[in-house]
Amino acid sequence: MIFATYLEELNKWYHAIHADSDWASVSIIKKIEENLGLNFVARPYDEGNVCMANSPEIRDDYKATFSSIDLWNYIYAVLHSKSYREKHKHFLKIDFSRVHYPKDVQGFWNLVDLGGQLQQLPQSEIQRLIQEINAIEL
Repeated sequence: MIFATYLEELNKWYHAIHADSDWASVSIIKKIEENLGLNFVARPYDEGNVCMANSPEIRDDYKATFSSIDLWNYIYAVLHSKSYREKHKHFLKIDFSRVHYPKDVQGFWNLVDLGGQLQQLPQSEIQRLIQEINAIEL
């Protein structure tokens, strides 16, 4: 039940950060920017924009920015990770545990991609993707 509540809170957080362009000044965002060497944009660029900074066609190692949806997907993947749940199982029973800052850009983008895929899958295919998430060291 705590996990479902955690996802509800995460959903509220995502909608708040997505709606407020001043979130880029938040210390958590600044820390992630420093760790990854990327810049935060509150809203991803719209389709058809000349700038391709957040285009899915750009390889991860060339991306210079991350957005609120990227953070949402990253956290969603981390919450489904077996190593995360085992490491924080005591805290997850009583409260929300913190999600660690991403360690490196490639791991971040891998989890962003897997978190996005995880949200699109039917329940029957989720286990396969969770196995891929579990293979990534957090």
